Amino acid sequence: MQRMLEEVEVVADYRERKVLEYLKDLKVKTRSLPVADFIISGRCAIERKSVRDFAESIKSGRIFKQAEELKQFERPIIVIEGSNFYDIPLHPNAVMGAIASLILDFGIVVINTSDAGETAALIRALAIREKKERREVALRGKKKPKGLKQLQEYFLEGLPHIGPKLAKRILNHFKSVKNFINASESQMKRVEGLGEKKVRDIKRVIDSEYK
Repeated sequence: MQRMLEEVEVVADYRERKVLEYLKDLKVKTRSLPVADFIISGRCAIERKSVRDFAESIKSGRIFKQAEELKQFERPIIVIEGSNFYDIPLHPNAVMGAIASLILDFGIVVINTSDAGETAALIRALAIREKKERREVALRGKKKPKGLKQLQEYFLEGLPHIGPKLAKRILNHFKSVKNFINASESQMKRVEGLGEKKVRDIKRVIDSEYK
């Protein structure tokens, strides 16, 4: 069993340290993920939120933007960690309404866990199941966009640190994927949100030989 677990791969956002402490028996790769906090396979990804963070994301509307991004995966999941739903500064009807929308409007599975350990147990179970089904881990979902505009955004989102918003900003600035790929570092840094480190990482991916 232990040997099999060591072959089970998960990609996690590097900031998810609490959960990662419980996943040391798996093969975990940490990244700065533009979408989701944990990627289980090419079809399954998890966004993890504490109860308070979930409430704040409802108030700001951020949860629905994240839900739209999660839809690129066939099996998107939002984990709400904690049980103190009624201790947050938000009416219970608003919380339940948001959950209903995520399930019915976005097709996202919403699961409540008690703590980071239970979240890790869920991730482990999902990863083992996907491994048995021979499903590979992919940094993005396999639901491909249909239009040219969406394909251009999708292409750029495959580069380090580039999420949906930044991809749109880049295309608005450079007008084409080709112009961006051929741009110098100084030209790239003219786009809001592209700092020196991000540009350096992007250029390394573009310019390095495949080995």
